[in-house]
Amino acid sequence: MSSMDLMQMALDRAKAGGASQADVLYRDSLSKDVEIIQGEVSKSEINSGQGVGIRLIKDGKPGYAYTHRLEDQQVEAMVGDALEQSSLSSVLEIDLPEGEALVGGDSLDKWNPELEELRMEDLKDFSVAMEAKALSLDDRIVNFPHVGASSSSQSSQLLNSKGLFRESSSNQLQAYLGGVAEEGDQKKSGFYANGSRSKDLLDVDFFAKMAVERCTELLGAHSIPSGEIPVVFSNRVSPSILGMYLGSLSAESVLKGQSKMAEKLGDKIAVEALNVVCDPTLKGLPGSRLCDSEGVSCQRLPLIEKGVLKTFIHNLETSKLMGCAPTGHGQRGIQGKAGMGFSNLLVAKGDASLSELLKKSGRCLWVTKLEGGAACSQISGELSIGVQGFLIENGEVKHPVDAVTLSGNFFDFIGDIQGMSNDYLDSFQSIKVPDLWVGSLALSG
Repeated sequence: MSSMDLMQMALDRAKAGGASQADVLYRDSLSKDVEIIQGEVSKSEINSGQGVGIRLIKDGKPGYAYTHRLEDQQVEAMVGDALEQSSLSSVLEIDLPEGEALVGGDSLDKWNPELEELRMEDLKDFSVAMEAKALSLDDRIVNFPHVGASSSSQSSQLLNSKGLFRESSSNQLQAYLGGVAEEGDQKKSGFYANGSRSKDLLDVDFFAKMAVERCTELLGAHSIPSGEIPVVFSNRVSPSILGMYLGSLSAESVLKGQSKMAEKLGDKIAVEALNVVCDPTLKGLPGSRLCDSEGVSCQRLPLIEKGVLKTFIHNLETSKLMGCAPTGHGQRGIQGKAGMGFSNLLVAKGDASLSELLKKSGRCLWVTKLEGGAACSQISGELSIGVQGFLIENGEVKHPVDAVTLSGNFFDFIGDIQGMSNDYLDSFQSIKVPDLWVGSLALSG
């Protein structure tokens, strides 16, 4: 049977079993991966998979089940498992969406047919050439233990008992090069990775140049004395800093009592210059989508506007519990219940270049690398993280810095932003944050 026939059959069985609502999600994926060590293939994989999952509501209670075997009997057994599980579940208040028209047209530039022409041999040849070129650029490079490229494609279809049908396809290409450089007794590692929906990504010279720069730029680094210091977070790391605390803007975290933002809707929580928006309707980014995985249409959603918290992100369950409209941020695979997640989250740019920002900040630490985040908590806002970068004085680099830890509180942090650059990192990722200048953080050297 076709995927549509399978999904419709599952819905019919669910209805016959007493389900009042149900939706069925079909997924199909293919990935090709190649890894290189010293010019030889160390790993090559081709993975493909198909699967279907159902979420149904019977007597107000949900049941979930899935299968990777797409035959009549297995799909029928899947529905039976979901019906049985629903008898053990707690009541779930949820209203599946109707089959309304999607906003935003039928394409977000998520699919490039040229990528489907790439062979494993192409990925291998690029990776080998990239490693060889990088090794030739600087005698301080010891080796490159992380070298590879991959391509992947995904497609999904969603059908629910209210007549809603959604389908989408996407593909992408990724490559990475990570190495080690040595000077005297000091070794430093560096890593460059990026993705795209264009074969133009496979630029040997560019990847080699970027990776060598990342490997060598912090050679000669040493600690600086402890104390309070202004900090400029490079746009390489600012998305990661922000990403550690995004959960506080999730309705799921609010309902679980895990967000300090729970009582802050409508309040000013940050400097006026901070504007944060989710915009899944932007073309070409990894988080671009016309609807979420529950079938809810996606639209541009301001989260923080001039420092004021405007809303949380919601899926169908949290919106029902909190008495508001869903925001199109439901995330669901074929297994289990729906969660939620951000898509194309952007912090608005400032009006200064990075060099202007560094000059304005006086003596500061320019952070270009993070070292773990185990001591950072989105619940309390605690921030304590090892960093590397450069000591800056009057806009000039004095020397590289390592072996230091920055600490503070994220919710104080966003109230102490002194400036933002006018540039995002040129990377294929769904969180875009410019360079951030924070007035003061505690530094332990």
